[in-house]
Amino acid sequence: MRSLCKILMAIAIALASLPASAADPMAESLFQEALALMGEGRFRDACPKLEASQRLEAKSGTMTVLASCNEQIGKIATAWAQYKEAAAIARTEGRKEHVDKATELAAALELRLGKLRIDAQTPQGGVQLTVELNGSVVPEAIFGIAFAIDPGTYTLAAMAPGKQTWSATVEIKGQLGTTTVAIPELEAEKPVAPPPPMPAPTLALPPQAPPPKPVVVDRRIPPWAWVVGAGGLVSVGVSAGFLVDQRLASSTLDDRCGGAARDRCTPGYDFAADHAREKRDFGMFLGFGIGGLGLAAASVIGIVTVGPSSTSTTSRRATITPWLGPDAMGASVELGF
Repeated sequence: MRSLCKILMAIAIALASLPASAADPMAESLFQEALALMGEGRFRDACPKLEASQRLEAKSGTMTVLASCNEQIGKIATAWAQYKEAAAIARTEGRKEHVDKATELAAALELRLGKLRIDAQTPQGGVQLTVELNGSVVPEAIFGIAFAIDPGTYTLAAMAPGKQTWSATVEIKGQLGTTTVAIPELEAEKPVAPPPPMPAPTLALPPQAPPPKPVVVDRRIPPWAWVVGAGGLVSVGVSAGFLVDQRLASSTLDDRCGGAARDRCTPGYDFAADHAREKRDFGMFLGFGIGGLGLAAASVIGIVTVGPSSTSTTSRRATITPWLGPDAMGASVELGF
């Protein structure tokens, strides 16, 4: 009930300190939103809005309400300092009644203020000491002075060049009293031991490779090349024989049947036999000729590409496959390695 009365009093002071029209509309909007949040008991949401409003437009009434808001969330030291600041602003505004109210509220909080005193010897051993409170550097001028601080748990750390860092945890309760922390003489840093020397590397000689085995080189032309070459020559010769016979059959057909047209044959002449002979001989000529040329080419390749090989050689062979068609015959060559 008493806290509610303080809030209402602070709000009344703030409202009384407002001019008829706000100089900064944004500051006024933030202030009104904060008042609504405080009426709902949402002080942690209201305080940041009041801070923003005060930064935009500093007023004793806004600062008084902000101090009351922080008091409700347990920031007693912060609220106490803000009541003091609200009184100072009210003096510049010429509002004596507001000065008295803010001063009265600040005096009431002094009965609950917890304080912290840091006793430190600086410098320590000729080096400058740095003290941090929850990560923030504490000014050296405050050492030895009890200063108001909000209730809570704090981490105090002290450090100096060449010294080991010292730290302690301090708990400040929301009640009247001073907690004193004495920072001792910092110990020198422990020398870092050099790493142990690395053992000398042991050089291992690579194993001796066995001597290479002698390689017997064989540069002889493989027998299959000679066989294939001979087969090619025979096939070419047979092809030439069929060509000669085909020419003879063509000549007889031209004499007996009237030249190129072959439409007037001598009576009693067997045109079909010589015509079939002509076609067969031409097909045999082509078949044996192409087969012979292929065999000859394979033989040349075998002779030209022969190279050195070890005593362990891979067998090579040539396979000749004859073929016979309705009007011609020939042969195909397959080389195996």
